[in-house]
Amino acid sequence: MHLFLTVVLCCSRIGDNSITTDWNAQLAMDHSLLKSRSEQMDSYPIPEEEFKQLFREGIEESLMFYLSPERPKAAEVHDLIVTQLVDNSGLRHPLERPGIQTTTRTRAFEAFDRFSGRWHGTWKAQRVHHLWLPTRKIKMEVWDGYQLIGFQTCFTGDGFGWNYVVQKNDTIIILGFVYHVNDTGQIITKNPHYAFLNSNNQLSWVSDDHIYYEFVHSGSHSTDPRCYIITGGPYQKFQGKLTLTSGFQTIYFPDRLEPSAFTSLEIDRPVTTDISFPKRITKVFRQSKQVQQWDLGNSVAKYALHYLKLLTKASEFFP
Repeated sequence: MHLFLTVVLCCSRIGDNSITTDWNAQLAMDHSLLKSRSEQMDSYPIPEEEFKQLFREGIEESLMFYLSPERPKAAEVHDLIVTQLVDNSGLRHPLERPGIQTTTRTRAFEAFDRFSGRWHGTWKAQRVHHLWLPTRKIKMEVWDGYQLIGFQTCFTGDGFGWNYVVQKNDTIIILGFVYHVNDTGQIITKNPHYAFLNSNNQLSWVSDDHIYYEFVHSGSHSTDPRCYIITGGPYQKFQGKLTLTSGFQTIYFPDRLEPSAFTSLEIDRPVTTDISFPKRITKVFRQSKQVQQWDLGNSVAKYALHYLKLLTKASEFFP
């Protein structure tokens, strides 16, 4: 994936990080930076205007996914990480036991900033090279009181996307969206997700069927290097409880690639599981031409109506 990433870079801070309402200009800059610093991204036939349209699609679809009433909640995700990952004997890099904590604007931006730069690693058997640009602070209305206050553009090795910081009243929401592409640069998969920021300032990302627990270890010396750790796996629900069905951990470094850094984890799990609601919704959403043709509009009421229609449609796929 998605998913999510001093000696870092040729991508050192570019310009200032002041708040702006001109998100078009910020996206134009990021589009140019990704293409100039990644030969693979430069090979994708994604012009600037399409890049901007995909940015808008990403924020709308990830927010709609977050607003699903049946999405996994922070306490469920926290419990899964504590019970199935923190003490797993197969971890190459230890995990601190997290606590639940309210996300603030400052903490969200600081979390994103830690990933800025280049990262190199392996995803299963595939070598990947990530590039995370500096966080942009903006003001942009999404719909019905939800305001985009910042974003971070990234190249993820097999695609590109964004992390978003959204605010409604006093609530801060962290969202993400990744477009995965094939060898010719055609988009083949879209992955909306959202994140909880825990007491250790680490991100727990939730997609329709995976959990990704991500953070940057600052490191202090050559034998304890700075690195980006991703731990997680696919999830389902068993008797109403969120559980992993398998697990993994991979480690990315800013200055080198370690082919053996991806590790599969053994997970204690129930014998049988039933498919989670978010996975059903996303499957139906992707299969239904009717849903794709809906006018998203600017009203939360319309979004709620979409989900009611989606539930009705779901019965055709999942009797």
